[in-house]
Amino acid sequence: MSATITNKVRFPYLLEDMVIVLMRCLAEPPRLKTDHVSFLKKVEEQLWNQLVEIPPHLSGHFQTSNTERLAEAVRFLFNLHLTTKAGLSSKSMNLVITEFGHKWLNSSTEKKLETIYSGLCEAKRTRRIAYINTFKFSPCPIPLMVRREDFEPTSDLIKAFGSLVVDEYILFDQFIDHQVKVCNPLRAIAADSGFASITIGHDHFVKSTGEVDLIWADYLKNFLFTRLFALGAVTFASGDNGQLALALNTAGSYLLGLSETFSYADSNSDKILIVQPDFDVVFLAPSPVVESKLTPFAQRLSSGIGVLFKITRASIMAAASVEMTADDVLFTLAEHCLQPVSSNVEIEIRGWFDQCSYFEGHETYIIKCPDHTTMMRVLEIAGSLVTPISDTVLELNDLKCKLTCLKLLKDNGVFLK
Repeated sequence: MSATITNKVRFPYLLEDMVIVLMRCLAEPPRLKTDHVSFLKKVEEQLWNQLVEIPPHLSGHFQTSNTERLAEAVRFLFNLHLTTKAGLSSKSMNLVITEFGHKWLNSSTEKKLETIYSGLCEAKRTRRIAYINTFKFSPCPIPLMVRREDFEPTSDLIKAFGSLVVDEYILFDQFIDHQVKVCNPLRAIAADSGFASITIGHDHFVKSTGEVDLIWADYLKNFLFTRLFALGAVTFASGDNGQLALALNTAGSYLLGLSETFSYADSNSDKILIVQPDFDVVFLAPSPVVESKLTPFAQRLSSGIGVLFKITRASIMAAASVEMTADDVLFTLAEHCLQPVSSNVEIEIRGWFDQCSYFEGHETYIIKCPDHTTMMRVLEIAGSLVTPISDTVLELNDLKCKLTCLKLLKDNGVFLK
């Protein structure tokens, strides 16, 4: 488009929401409600305070609550095997980070997004219905059915957004209007099989072209904001007269299957921060992207402009728990600070990291024998399945072999008491 482009925003908020939830899992695995995607009220409110706000000039174009954002983050974390659910019953479940989740959390933004994109592309092939605990390539804003079968809009959505030229901006309203009137698959279905072939749920029959157009516009906007924008695949901007414009980027081209290579170059390296000697972090201009970079190692106070974060011992400990280093933190600050970080702040950050150390832990199964003779008999029967750790105690080498070991002992007259 020939219009002047300003105020560009590329903010993968869903990725940042996933990071925030994982950080909470590290501190204390949060309890889930019975739907297994939403948190208890206290935890939910604590996480709300950490969510990065979507820029106001965008939030007016789509509605998503903080509760919906967190539920979607949980869905993605679970389906990508970054978390698992552990508990005593189906009604008492905690969200627990996996080993893969630890590695993912400590990877670059590009690597994180690549994992999510791969998962979505796999979901694209499965074409499964979007039940509450699963996720789809194309989220369903309404239970639309065509000829009594679930409507699967993935190929049509890819065709619509694949018509965008990478890094070329088009007005948002112009794009939606064209796709609704010229490239609307529901219009073609209605023309071929009649409006009554399209239903919402099981009872509402579509009755007019206007209704069909509203439905398809809803699908387009939902996919645009909760998939493409939420995962950094499109860039929004302001055109002439402040009109919203959008452009597909190289990551979006990959996600839609239009290119074979993935890249997510984050060009937002503006110097907009001041780190004060009292560890307050001042934002001189709004930047959700930079805010998200500080989330893993600084305590959020607000969003927008002003004192938005404070670096504390607790926030640095949280960063160390995901194997961030002092150099990682100081590099991020230097990348966006107008002036060098003061020496007292750097010394304290390095000191807090130096206080941290790591250990390895694993679950085990201990076989306690009443005497050394019994222990030797168990060792003779179980062989390489166990290792002696004292005169009367053995450790099972692999938890997966527990039942095998117990059966072997039972068959040879040594019983679990």
